Amino acid sequence: MESASGNVVVPSDFFRFGNQFYLVTEKVQPNAIAFQDLHLQSAEQLQLLLKVLAYSFSKLEQHGVVHADVKPNNLILKSTIDGFFTVKIIDFDASFLEEKQPDPEELMGDAAYYSPEAILRMMEEEVEVTSKSDVFALGILFHQILSGELPEIGGEDNTLSVGEAVLNEEPVTVRDTVPEPYRELIQKMLLFDVAERPSSTAVFQYLSELDASQKTWSAPAALSPEPGTPAAAAEAAKEFDGAQWKRTTDLD
Repeated sequence: MESASGNVVVPSDFFRFGNQFYLVTEKVQPNAIAFQDLHLQSAEQLQLLLKVLAYSFSKLEQHGVVHADVKPNNLILKSTIDGFFTVKIIDFDASFLEEKQPDPEELMGDAAYYSPEAILRMMEEEVEVTSKSDVFALGILFHQILSGELPEIGGEDNTLSVGEAVLNEEPVTVRDTVPEPYRELIQKMLLFDVAERPSSTAVFQYLSELDASQKTWSAPAALSPEPGTPAAAAEAAKEFDGAQWKRTTDLD
C-alpha cells in the first residue's frame, strides 16, 4: 500500500514476533535519484526539498517528537504530479518524546549527524535532547543538499564530525558552494547554543520568506500550506496524528 499520509511516514502499529520488536508503517516507493546528486538539481527543486523537510520536522516539533536519526538513508525521494520530487521521512526506531528523555545508551543514529547535546547526553552529561537536535542534523543535510558536501571542519583534527567539532569549539564553516541566501541559515542551525539555534518552524518560515522575496518560483500544489492557517491545520491533522504516535511509543 502506498503512503498517503503526507511527508512524515509515522508508525501505525507495533508488535513483537519471537525475540524481535517491529514498527509498522505505510509503504513508500522511492525514486532512483541518489542523495549525493541532489545539489545538481534546479534551484526551484532544491527550494522545494528544503521547505518540505523544514515543514515536516516542524510538525514533529509541534508534537514534541524528536526523530533522533536524521540522515540521508531515512529520507525517501518521491516524484510529484508537478514534475518535481519531494521527500518522505521514515524510520522512527530511535525517536522519542521530549518529555520522556532517553537514557544515554538508548540514543542511536549516525554519528556524522549527532548534535553536540546528543553527544553530551551519550557521555552521561545532564543535558536534554530536544527537537533542536533534529534541526542541527537538518543543517548538515541542508548543506549536503545544496552543495553535495559536508560543512568544512577546521582546526587540527578535521576527522571530527560536525557535532564533535562544534562541541570542541573547532571552526565549522559553511562552504562557498552553498548558495548565498542559505549560508547564514545553515550556520545558525549548527550553533552550539540550543537557545540560539532556530526551531524547525522558524527555519520553514525563513525559507518561505526567502522564496517570497526572491520571487523565483511558485510553490507546487503538493507543498504543504503555511503554518497557522486553517488549511495548514487540516493538512497537519491528515498528515500527522500525534496521539497515534504517542500510543505506539508509550509501549514498554
